[in-house]
Amino acid sequence: MPERREAARKRAANVIGRATLQRLKRGESVQLTSLIGVLRVLRLLERLDAVAPEPVPSPIERLKTQGRRRRRASGRRDEPAPEGTWSWGDDEGAR
Repeated sequence: MPERREAARKRAANVIGRATLQRLKRGESVQLTSLIGVLRVLRLLERLDAVAPEPVPSPIERLKTQGRRRRRASGRRDEPAPEGTWSWGDDEGAR
């Protein structure tokens, strides 16, 4: 088993620099591309999916899947117009 670890360590060192590998070992921050390269060499790349959250649909995608919902008009239309207000068709008799 130690031979496998040493071989994996050498392959990882070929993917990234020595300083980056040391930062990884200490648990410090490294670039995502470096982490992916090391995980690929160690054949652990599929475990990265467990860390990433599930994608959620965008608001536009949600609207497309819901279809069109009717909205209520901003005012009430069943109220009669107050006296003395003009409406379409009132001026036809004046001609």
